[in-house]
Amino acid sequence: MSVKGNYQSTRSELSETEKKIVDYVIAHSQAVLTMSVHDLAKAAGTSPASVSRAARRLQFTGYNELKMQLAADLEGDTHQPDDQEIQKNETLTTIKHKLLTDANQSLRETVDQLNEANVDTIINLI
Repeated sequence: MSVKGNYQSTRSELSETEKKIVDYVIAHSQAVLTMSVHDLAKAAGTSPASVSRAARRLQFTGYNELKMQLAADLEGDTHQPDDQEIQKNETLTTIKHKLLTDANQSLRETVDQLNEANVDTIINLI
């Protein structure tokens, strides 16, 4: 699951310090890839222990795994076309491709936002 997806699904369970760290990571994703845990802690105004704890709360084994996922997220973002608007002169094949890409992105974002514990609770209530 993406860093943003993990954040969205666990945000309500995070401390203010953890939210501050993850907000910094998301806002400065490219820079964070080259930061050590100490660098990020200093930049976010927290401690290295808080950075490690925030990474684990996002369901990563630690800060390095969080950075690896962040790199994968950024790589995936570069493959997404910037403009998916359908133009008047496009072929049916191009339009179908754009619709499929948009639907796929919507599904991916939905899956990223699902919190397994909440889904289990809802299922049990039904």
